[in-house]
Amino acid sequence: MAGRRVVSSSDGGRMRLRETKSGPQPTKGRQRSTGAGRDPQGLIMYVVDAEGKREASLAPVRDATLKGPDAVFALLRTYVQRLSITQADQVLFGADGAPWIGQRGPLLVQAFGLAATHGHALLDFYHAVQHLAQVAALRNDWSAQARRRWRPHQRRLLLRGQVEQVIAAVRALCRGRNRQAIRTQRASCIKHQSRRA
Repeated sequence: MAGRRVVSSSDGGRMRLRETKSGPQPTKGRQRSTGAGRDPQGLIMYVVDAEGKREASLAPVRDATLKGPDAVFALLRTYVQRLSITQADQVLFGADGAPWIGQRGPLLVQAFGLAATHGHALLDFYHAVQHLAQVAALRNDWSAQARRRWRPHQRRLLLRGQVEQVIAAVRALCRGRNRQAIRTQRASCIKHQSRRA
């Protein structure tokens, strides 16, 4: 890993598990079952080049667990140690703004003794764009065409790192019936402003 840039990303999901349940057998002889919902947490680790593109010569590491956030971060710690990822030039921990990730990311950077210039906890770009889509959807007075124009423009600003302009654009929309919901999205942008990827 020496001289490389490593990206690690964590996220939650939703899945249904078929579980057998007690009771009389159905008429066709099948077992009674229920599709209980579970929340898995997963991670992926991969190496990128100087332009941020994944290096195809190195296979990514993927794993997941149903045992909760602490278990997935224990997995992450194991991979960081076994793959000697602390020897990389940069280690980027990307994720969405969920508290279970945001609270543990910086602690992970500290746990491995990564310097501020060496390890970073970042907000995933695509999750940031989801917030913009939610803001556009809350503008009931906009046409579909207006939404299609606004979202890509703000997305381009994010790609160029102009987060302050995006926050100002969202602030300008905090009016009307859904102003409180839009303020919530704006607050999320401000909260994760220093964690942008």
